Amino acid sequence: MAKIDTTVVLFYEGSFEILNHVLHGYNNQNYRQFELLLIVTDFSDKILSEVEANKKTFFFQYAL
Repeated sequence: MAKIDTTVVLFYEGSFEILNHVLHGYNNQNYRQFELLLIVTDFSDKILSEVEANKKTFFFQYAL
């Protein structure tokens, strides 16, 4: 695995479907040496469970 040299900070507010599209966009990038810091403003248990379930889908690491 390549060394991570970039951190992307993403502020999220809205529906999970929009966030999911954004995460898939990051997953399709050619540049893969990044991690994602996800800041959620309207946090709920549903959002947490869906975000945690999707962690296996993406190549990059992200933290809430």
